[in-house]
Amino acid sequence: PIWRTIQTSKNTHTDPRSALLYMNHSCQPSLLTEHGLAGEVKIARDRDIKKGDHLTFFYPSTEWAMDRPFDCLCGAPEGVCLSSVQGSKYIPNDRIGQWFVNDHILSLKK
Repeated sequence: PIWRTIQTSKNTHTDPRSALLYMNHSCQPSLLTEHGLAGEVKIARDRDIKKGDHLTFFYPSTEWAMDRPFDCLCGAPEGVCLSSVQGSKYIPNDRIGQWFVNDHILSLKK
């Protein structure tokens, strides 16, 4: 795994080589992304999206431990924003339910 790949299972990553590569993180994402083993991606909106809105997804929804953790500047309220985006491994189990996460992340959290 490297910074631009997306985790698709406990042990696999895919290189999207698409617009997904340029989507930013948010703790209040506008999109939900579900990734399959064969590299397929399902995207759904989490709320109304207007022209000019940023398309974002919650990076820990696919990533267990990120190659390049970073300080979050998404602007979500305290208690929603993670402050530090490192991957789902570092999110307490009692908080992970605040966000949509992919099945492989849920199984790793058990």
